[in-house]
Amino acid sequence: MPNQHVQVCFMTDRNVSMTNVIGAFKDQFGEILEDIQNQYPTTAMEVAFVAYAGVPDIPSDAYAPFTEDWKTLQTKVKNTHVSNGFETDCRMVVEGYALVANLKWRFAKRILFHMGNAPAHGTRYHEKTLNDPFTSGHPYWTLEEQIQKLAANRIDVVIL
Repeated sequence: MPNQHVQVCFMTDRNVSMTNVIGAFKDQFGEILEDIQNQYPTTAMEVAFVAYAGVPDIPSDAYAPFTEDWKTLQTKVKNTHVSNGFETDCRMVVEGYALVANLKWRFAKRILFHMGNAPAHGTRYHEKTLNDPFTSGHPYWTLEEQIQKLAANRIDVVIL
C-alpha cells in the first residue's frame, strides 16, 4: 500500500517553436515517470497533461485529466501534435493555467511542470514589439487570477 500520494501535471506550449522540446518530452515521458516510480516505489502517482498554443484552441489530443494509468497517457502524449496554426510571439499561457487549476487535484503533493518559451498574451507581460494578436491579454482570464488559483490549490509550479 502506498504511503504517499502525488499528482503530477505536465503542461507545454505546443507551438512550432517548441518542436524539439516537445519531441524530446514525448521520447522521454515514460522514462521520466519510471524514474519517479523507481525513486519513490511506495508513492502512488497520478499524472495529467495539458498543452496550449498561440490561439485559444485546446484540441482533444492536447489535454488529459489525471490518471494512474500513465502508460495510456504516454500514448496520448506521443500523439500530441505541434500546432500548425497561427504562430505568434506570445502564447495562451493563461488558458493552460486555467485548465491545470481546474483539474481534480485531490492529493496533498501537487506538482506542475511547465515547459514553454514565450510570454503570455498581453502587453503587460512583454515588450510591445512582439507579435501579439491579443494585446489586452486573454479574453476571459488574467495571468494573475490563474496563478492565484494555482497557489490556492497548493500546486508547486516548476517552470522548465
